[in-house]
Amino acid sequence: RLTISLSADGSDDRPDTSRTPARATAVFGTAPNSDPFKVDADFNGLNKLSVRGVAAHIGWDASDTISLKSITAYRTMDYDTHLDLDATGAAIFGVFVDEAQKQFSQEFQANVKSDHFDGVFGLYYFREHDKTESGLAGPVISLVSNSLNDQTNRSYAAYGQGSYHVTDALSLTAGLRYTYEKKDFDRIQEFFAATSPIPPALGTGLRITDVKTGDNWSSLSPKLGMDYKVSDDVMAYASAARGFKSGGFDGRSNNPAQAVAYDPETMWSYEVGLKSSLLDRRMTLNLAGFYNDYKDLQLSSFVADSTGGFAALFTNAGAATTKGLELELTARATQDLTLSATAAWLDAQYDEYKGPGGADISHLRTPVNSPEWSFRLGANWQREIGDAGRVIVDGDLSYRSKTYPTVSSSEVLAQSGYALLNAQVAFQTADEHWTATFGVRNITDKKYVSHGFDLSDSLGYQLAYYGAPRTWSLGLKYRY
Repeated sequence: RLTISLSADGSDDRPDTSRTPARATAVFGTAPNSDPFKVDADFNGLNKLSVRGVAAHIGWDASDTISLKSITAYRTMDYDTHLDLDATGAAIFGVFVDEAQKQFSQEFQANVKSDHFDGVFGLYYFREHDKTESGLAGPVISLVSNSLNDQTNRSYAAYGQGSYHVTDALSLTAGLRYTYEKKDFDRIQEFFAATSPIPPALGTGLRITDVKTGDNWSSLSPKLGMDYKVSDDVMAYASAARGFKSGGFDGRSNNPAQAVAYDPETMWSYEVGLKSSLLDRRMTLNLAGFYNDYKDLQLSSFVADSTGGFAALFTNAGAATTKGLELELTARATQDLTLSATAAWLDAQYDEYKGPGGADISHLRTPVNSPEWSFRLGANWQREIGDAGRVIVDGDLSYRSKTYPTVSSSEVLAQSGYALLNAQVAFQTADEHWTATFGVRNITDKKYVSHGFDLSDSLGYQLAYYGAPRTWSLGLKYRY
């Protein structure tokens, strides 16, 4: 009746590849990159990420219908990096970051399961402390700065959700979550001489920012749903729910006026669909339609300040709606071969977008990473090789139509529709202890933009990150 699970994990990431983006346009007279995987940089020699975590899960079956659970977790993260945001060999616009974060969470749950009712009820607490030292390294343009952001976030929540089985075919679901969040935000920033070492020591420069502030928010998030079994193999469902993302502070604020908290973002989501298992369970077919309505949408962008210089802007830009259809299909074509397919249509648009100065520019913007069409076709083939084991071959082809990777909807950085082809072959021993794999991703070596920086308003150029080129991997796994 009592179970206790303890776990610990850690990872250290020390890549020696560059984090510098490619020049999508000319940068201060330096031509765009002809090869996006060969970049120029003078400030990208540091990139370290360390993560540690411990967790305890305790479960107790209080009775045949009630089980209790406690989930306790503590995690830390340390991140240091240098990023060359001029993407040239000159020391014009480097960015350095030294971040230390730690968090603690505690959750208590009560799960109820009976003939006519299933439910989960709980309490949740979360505390996070983050200290980030960051600044600009631009000695060529006499722009050297350092700042320290010290932020503490606390979240408290109580929630409950239950499903009542009206009949064997019909179930009704209702849930409610109350969330209270509090954030304390302190920031100092100093400017330094162009000859200062990087990073310059705080307390030795010209202090231009000294902010101490905080705020809190609360939200009620309801959910309603219905499931109806049309038959033993087909289920229809519908749901409506409200989501909440708390407010916060612009981490690049230069003065108390800019450090005024932005509002929480909320979203009402509606979904209807069918889930089915057909042809004597040889085929699974799922259909879904959804509509999401965002209010006080939180967006980050790069703009020009009142003097024409570089400025980062994080605000409640306005409202947006997304709606779409999704299809998932899995079919066992033969004893050895399984085919799968997904297709999605998405219509995403801003209903309101408050740009610099408060003007509505929603007609000039398209939501980030919102392809109108996306598809995926996959195949999995498995064959026993006598008593030795089995061979497994996987392959998939995916497609995304045109997307905009930046909030600015830059046509320079826009990625037109593209397809990616991946494949993997594996051998697994008969006892399933050993598995050896060889895989290739992006077989056609497609070059595609995955992210970007549009700094054209202030610095006059744009930068692009590209997805991984053709990549192969070897793996050997042993399972006891």
